[in-house]
Amino acid sequence: MRRLTAGLAALARRYDKPILFTEIGYRSTADAAIDPWRWPTTADASKERIDAQLQANCYRAFFDVVWREPWFDGTYFWKWYPTPPRHSQGLATGFTPQGKPALEVLRQSFAHTR
Repeated sequence: MRRLTAGLAALARRYDKPILFTEIGYRSTADAAIDPWRWPTTADASKERIDAQLQANCYRAFFDVVWREPWFDGTYFWKWYPTPPRHSQGLATGFTPQGKPALEVLRQSFAHTR
C-alpha cells in the first residue's frame, strides 16, 4: 500500500495537482479486499459469504493510509442510497456501507476530518 501511495504522491508532485478519487467502495463480502472493483454476477451472488467487518476494515485502511495525505483532495463513496431499498438481495453483500459496521467507520472518520 505504501508503494502505491508513494506513486500517487509522485504523480501529484509531477503535475502539481491534488488527486481526487472518483470512486471508492468495498462490498461486504469475504473477498472485498481482493478485487474491490469486481461487480458480482448473478451466479456469484448465491455463493458469496457476507463479511461486513471486512468491508469496515477496508474503509478503515483507506482512512488510515490515504485520508490525511497532502496530495489527496477527496473521494466519492459508492454506493450511497438517498433512500435505501427495503428489500434487495444485493444490500447484504453490496457496496453500500449503510446499515453496516462500515458506516460507523465513515462516521468516526468524518467526525475527525482533516
